[in-house]
Amino acid sequence: MRVFGIGISTNPWNPGLFFRGGDINHPLGSGKWFEPPFFKKVLHFYFPLPILPFLCLHVGRFGFYVGFKIYGVDAEVYKLYMNSADVYKGSQALHFSARTTAAYGSIGVKGD
Repeated sequence: MRVFGIGISTNPWNPGLFFRGGDINHPLGSGKWFEPPFFKKVLHFYFPLPILPFLCLHVGRFGFYVGFKIYGVDAEVYKLYMNSADVYKGSQALHFSARTTAAYGSIGVKGD
């Protein structure tokens, strides 16, 4: 699986506005990523245009992100509830996520 996109930040580790496309792999319902109970269903489709937004901002210690976040689809445990052919080193997908925090360094944007 792959992800591509464009953004207004020259460094994706910094806050900015990004538009992404590629494989969407979004777990549905209640469940956990790495331990039981796992997600029962995963929505998977390919979006060919880089128009899915991801916004990340911070002001002082406060920050947030909302939008289609990139994550690595390479953990062996994913094979228990995702298509095993999609789980390999270097595989990436998007899923919708939103998070806010008082400690900007902990919102998990590094690599987005």
